[in-house]
Amino acid sequence: MKALTRYAPDVSYATMAEDTTHIIVPLEVHELTKSFAADFYGVLDDIHATAKEEEALSFAVFRAESFVLSIDRGIDLFVPPLLNAVLASVGNNKEHPFYVFLVGDQTIGEICDPVLGVELETVRAWIAPLQAFSDPIVQTYGNRLASCALAADDAGSSPTSPSPRGSRRSWTTSASPPWPFPSHAPGTTEDAA
Repeated sequence: MKALTRYAPDVSYATMAEDTTHIIVPLEVHELTKSFAADFYGVLDDIHATAKEEEALSFAVFRAESFVLSIDRGIDLFVPPLLNAVLASVGNNKEHPFYVFLVGDQTIGEICDPVLGVELETVRAWIAPLQAFSDPIVQTYGNRLASCALAADDAGSSPTSPSPRGSRRSWTTSASPPWPFPSHAPGTTEDAA
């Protein structure tokens, strides 16, 4: 019969369940020890329940990380056309105060480089100025950016993963990607659909 042991934190639940089974079976087959086996059934049930719970939590963390990366990718794909639209609306003048306000001394790559946290805060500061800008295409980008910020907040607020903004809201699941960005520029015929 296998001896009771203390497990290291990285031992799999399958190993613990197998070891517990190796304790239970010999106890069950002998008439004198049969009654002791019942005490180990609860241990085995706890091992299986804990393994299922850990698997569910791991899946939730993976899902939350995937949503965050998905939203980050949506922002990364959205920022260059947004800045190009702003640049076009200010006559391709990279020294225009509004364009400088958005970009500062960063390149587009530097703006898009961080994964969500800093990048989201950067583009979140753009929302109101973009929505208030005189060009309707730039306003559309601002509205879409506002939707993306809300989606990012929802995706990053899983109770099992840290939110980029530190908030904790209820977990939401979605079969479709949570960002509201099309793969084309606003104002095209596909945008109207």
